[in-house]
Formats: sequence, structure tokens, C-alpha cells
Amino acid sequence: MSISLKQIVKRVVPPFIVKKVKTLQDKQPRIVYNLGLTSCPQPRVFISYVNGFLFVDDPFKCHGTRDVECAAFVSSLIQLGCRVDVARYDCTKGFKKDYDYVIGQGDAFRLASSLNPNAKRILYLTENPPALSLMKEKERIAYFEERHHQKIELNRSGKFFNDEDFERLDACIFIGNPSDSDKIKGIRTFTIRPTGIINKFFDPSRRDYIQAKNRFMWIGSSGVVHKGLDILLDVFAKHPELELYVLGMNEEERRMMSGLMSSNVKNIGYISILSEQFARLAEECGFVILPSCSEGLATSVITGMNHGLIPLVTKETSIEVPVGEVFTDFHVENVEEVVVRWSKKDFTWLKEESEKTRALAVETYNIEKYSERIKELLTTIIINNDI
Repeated sequence: MSISLKQIVKRVVPPFIVKKVKTLQDKQPRIVYNLGLTSCPQPRVFISYVNGFLFVDDPFKCHGTRDVECAAFVSSLIQLGCRVDVARYDCTKGFKKDYDYVIGQGDAFRLASSLNPNAKRILYLTENPPALSLMKEKERIAYFEERHHQKIELNRSGKFFNDEDFERLDACIFIGNPSDSDKIKGIRTFTIRPTGIINKFFDPSRRDYIQAKNRFMWIGSSGVVHKGLDILLDVFAKHPELELYVLGMNEEERRMMSGLMSSNVKNIGYISILSEQFARLAEECGFVILPSCSEGLATSVITGMNHGLIPLVTKETSIEVPVGEVFTDFHVENVEEVVVRWSKKDFTWLKEESEKTRALAVETYNIEKYSERIKELLTTIIINNDI
């Protein structure tokens, strides 16, 4: 696998410089005002999430699924007659003081809330509540240190959402399954399933299941211990006949994990899920694997499933489908047993399981269903004032 110039730069340039350059390159406006404005009285809504879709010709080309989902969110608000201001989650200035509803996450959500104390406050929660995530991540850090005698810091939990976000909430919209509303106590909670990316270059007919059943894909981002990559590295180090493809690990964590990565672990780095490179990798692999300790609902797994990759996951990913397997626990020995067992299954049966996986994912996690659900929730919250 060839390495791009961008990947080479990331390997030799200190991570803090890469982050600084990325910040300087980001020049798009932080807030867009008055979407859906009319001359009639309207509910005034502030939403903080992402707004990149407002500055491109095709939101489906944006990174991840957030922009497409936020576009559907904003579209529903406009259809319901709202005047909408849209900010990025990290916006820190430019807020008005006349909002009826403040919806979203991040610094922008907190600051807009403080400036609009009489507004209805609705959190858009895209991961598990901080206390639950913190407990789970500490458990994984302890397990990593027990095995490798190396101290690491918390990476994910409490870094974006915090306890302040749950104070004085009128409601919470939570990315998860219907049963997940029980995770948030004492707050009116509405759940919604996310979407996954579909690569137009992907061709399932090119997948050779005789080879693909030995190849597993981990799709992640920051927080590799949180997302169980360290466990997989231990498993695959014991099985040179199998291959693990690692997508999305950042350079700082690659350096931390480099001593654990055996030759059968292929670190791809960041690639666009919409690229031809991803399509080829998906065609070569048989499984998407994620032993994460905490997710709202793992969109990386959904994206893998959209390409016929059979899911092998922990229950904490919230993937609830009749295909693949949920690990009984996250320990290396158990994950190893599942990985080896699935790699030995008949390739004809795996082909059928893959086809079922893809059909189920496309049917369950799509933008049409997200759009229908978000409009239903916003009708309840804003039109019916049922919160």
C-alpha cells in the first residue's frame, strides 16, 4: 500500500503543528443567520453542530455523516416555520439574545444558552453521557496498563460533553437506539438513529470471500484504547495468518501504538470513505470490527456494514442487528476466539451473511429515515411544545 505525501508529512511533523495548521486553514464562517426567515412571527432557533454543508455544492461530499444529518435537521426546522441560525459547535461569538430554542452541543451551545436564559435548551448528544463513558474508558485504560505496563491518559470521555451540558435541560436528542433513552435519567430524551456513508465506487461483486474472511477492518479516530484497537493489536500479533486494516488512527496515537503493531497490521491512516481507495479496501475485507467501550451508536460500524462488512462488536457500540456477533466481553482471549472462529467459517455462508448485512444497514440507517424522525421530534418539541 503506497503512502501519500500527506501521510508522510503527518509522520515527521509534530502533531501540535499539524493541529495548528489545520486551525489556520479553517476560515469558513462560524455562524449563518436567518435561514428560513419570513415576515411572519416565527420560532427563533439557534442550532450548534456543524455547518460545512452550507458552503459546499454537495453536502454528501463532506467528511463523515454529520453535515448531511445537520442539513436534514435544519431543513426540518425551516419546514416547520422556524427562523434558524446555524453555528459550528466551537463558535464563541456572534450570538443573538432573542432565541426561543437553543439546540446542539459544544461551546456554542453553552454560550448561546447563557445569553438566552429563557430559551428552551435541547442537547444534541452524539455519544454516551460523560459519567458512563468515563467509567468505561477508565476500565479500558486499567486493562491496557495491566497488559502493557504503560501509563496513558483519558482521551475521549469528558473532552467534548460535560456535566454542565445536562443542567437545566428541557430535552435531549440522543443518537442511539430507542432503548438507549434509559441511559439519561431525569431528562426528557428522544432517540434517533444516525446514518452511514455509502461509497459509490464500491462493487460487492469484486469481493473474494476466500481471501476476505482473513481480513478485518477497524475504522476509528482519536481514542484508540477507548475504541479497543489495543486489544485487536494483541489479538492479531498472535495470528499472522490474519490481517487487520486500521483506518483513521491519528499520528500521535500511531506513535504510541507502534510497538504493538505486528507486520500483519496495515495502518492506512486517514482516508476519505468516499474515495476509490476505501472502496478497494472494503472489497478486500470481510469484517468491520470495533471493541469500543462506549459509543452513542457507532457510525463507523454502520459505514462498514453499508459495504457488506460483517460487524464484530462490543455491546457498547449499540449495534443491534441479527448479523455478525457481539462479544460477550472485551478481553483479549474472548475477542481472539471470535475473530478466529469467524475467519474459519465457510466462505459461501459468509457471502450470504455479508449480503444480509449490507441490505439491513442500508434499510435501517439512511438519511430518509433520519429526516423523518428528526422532523417528528422537532414537531413534538417546537410545534406541540411537548417537553
